[in-house]
Amino acid sequence: MCCKKNWNLIRRLTHRSPQTAHCKPLTAFCLLLFACCLSSCDKEDLLYGRWNLQGVSINGKTVENPEEYYLRLLYTNYIFGLSNTLTISTVANIDENPQILTSPDGLYLYNYKKSTLDLKFTLLYTRTSIEAKVKKLNNKEMKLEYTKDGNLYLLQLYAR
Repeated sequence: MCCKKNWNLIRRLTHRSPQTAHCKPLTAFCLLLFACCLSSCDKEDLLYGRWNLQGVSINGKTVENPEEYYLRLLYTNYIFGLSNTLTISTVANIDENPQILTSPDGLYLYNYKKSTLDLKFTLLYTRTSIEAKVKKLNNKEMKLEYTKDGNLYLLQLYAR
């Protein structure tokens, strides 16, 4: 799979402008394949997409149904988009009624040198800012560790 940073190149190669109208689809495909093979994907490229929360540990103990910070297992999704946008959606019980919550203004920043991920989002009018250590990141699994209010959290997310 190609890195996200190549999407602009892919669009340019496959776009049929008057200058490239003479290019055949096979030529465009070969150029695309060549560009993908030569590019080097970085860790941030692995973030893009939807991640589902499937495990939470607090202070080393696995928590089955953590309600704190709306960390509902299987009901919480982190969607990392282009331009460092972050959308978090979850289901929370508010006044004994389940409601879908979505962060309208989330952002993230990946720090290569520290291997940290800064997350900023708002859920239920509460602004949250987390600096998480990226313990594991591949195309199927992500583990984030952070400290909040004196507790050590480990989140396990899986790509959807």
